[in-house]
Amino acid sequence: ADEKWGLSLEVVATFGVWIAAVRESAGAVARYNQGAGEDRRVCAGDAVLEANGERHPAKILEAMKRPGDLALVLKRPREVDLTLRLNGEPLGVEFSHQEHGTGLYVRMIHGSSPVLACGSGLGVGDRVVAVNGRRGAPKELLQELESSEAPVITVARL
Repeated sequence: ADEKWGLSLEVVATFGVWIAAVRESAGAVARYNQGAGEDRRVCAGDAVLEANGERHPAKILEAMKRPGDLALVLKRPREVDLTLRLNGEPLGVEFSHQEHGTGLYVRMIHGSSPVLACGSGLGVGDRVVAVNGRRGAPKELLQELESSEAPVITVARL
């Protein structure tokens, strides 16, 4: 599917399908983007909400592998910066991620987490795409989170 459409996808079971990269020189999406206006182009970071009427992540992937036309419903998330004040305490947040992905997905926030106490606004389902202005692989984002007393995280929300 990725070769045919010219996309690299990031799939995290209950959190959905995200476009990790768009190959600008190959695939159907590159051809679509050439004729599309700036606000209609498929971009890295877009969420795939639906593919040929399918909404579940596994079904979206199946639809993208089938021969024939593909109708996608995409949404471009908005990014917000949140400051976490940890005061020397552990983060108290559990994340899901794909090994070669581009974000951390908030799976659980423990009741004793300083994230709740500081009123940061971080919530289950949020996608962390940068920490202290740095974007990178999930491992790098986690390292940056662990090494900062008051990290500023960039969250992509639908």
